[in-house]
Amino acid sequence: IDFKAERVSLSEGQLVTMMGPMNIPKLNIQNVVVQGKMDKGTIDFSKLVIGNPGGDIYANATGKLDLRMERFGPRFGGYDFSVRLSVNENFKQKMGGIMGFLGGYQVAPNQYALRISGLNFYGVPNMTKLQ
Repeated sequence: IDFKAERVSLSEGQLVTMMGPMNIPKLNIQNVVVQGKMDKGTIDFSKLVIGNPGGDIYANATGKLDLRMERFGPRFGGYDFSVRLSVNENFKQKMGGIMGFLGGYQVAPNQYALRISGLNFYGVPNMTKLQ
C-alpha cells in the first residue's frame, strides 16, 4: 500500500461510537499518507499521516489491522495502533467535546500520544497513554 492525497475535504457528519454519536465538523486536510504491506490477512501500516506539522491537525500513526476478505466483503478483525496527535486551538474549537476524551492522553499542550487496540471495531478499545 502506498497512497498519498493532498487537499482532502471531509464533509460534516456524525461518528457513531460506543459512547453515542459525535458530531464531526467539515475538515480540510492538506496531506494524507498511507504506507504499508498486507500479508496473510494482516495489514502492517508503516506510516499513517494526516495533516502537516504546525497545521490544524497532524496525526502520525503506525500499527496493524487484521483484514479478511469474505464472500460479502471485507471483515475487520483485531487492531493495534500507536498514534501521536498534534492539534491547534482552531481545530480544538471546531471539534468541541470530541477532544475531551483525549485529555488523559495529553503529553504536552495540544499534543496527545496513545496506543489503541482491540479485538474488533465493535467493542470498546483498549487505550493507553504513550510517552
